Amino acid sequence: MTPFGSEKAKESLQESMKRVEKSLTAAQKAARRLSAGRKPKKSEMFSKLAAASRAVAFLESAVTVLNGQGLEPTDLRVHLAYTDGTNAKLISLSDNAAEFFNRLDRLEDDNLLFLGLLGELRDREAGENVILRWIRPFVVTPLAAAALMALKDERGTEFLN
Repeated sequence: MTPFGSEKAKESLQESMKRVEKSLTAAQKAARRLSAGRKPKKSEMFSKLAAASRAVAFLESAVTVLNGQGLEPTDLRVHLAYTDGTNAKLISLSDNAAEFFNRLDRLEDDNLLFLGLLGELRDREAGENVILRWIRPFVVTPLAAAALMALKDERGTEFLN
């Protein structure tokens, strides 16, 4: 058995990672990259403008990642998740920016909390109905995490608009 932390163990891990990377589709590689990153250690409370800015910045970086993998940006959806104090909901940014900002502007500020972002990417190599999903949380509480996961999990194979 190879001791943990030895050069041989590191080389073995790198080889394993290369094999995994080769087996992934382009969409899986992109989704993996987009979902990577540090998770927030403390909650971030955003105004409507700040949350929209964060969503737009993520969408722009996601399109760059997709282009780098040779994927179509039309296969991507980015949603801003929020709660009004009773229900967790999504506003889609990907299709129509004007609609996104109109819906955001109509939200009541009372009890409004932005939970994070939900990303969706269609994996055409794996099949027409294969949708990869990931979340980027803003709020670090068990309740917020559960709400984000519920939004992610309830989608099934539907590609949201």
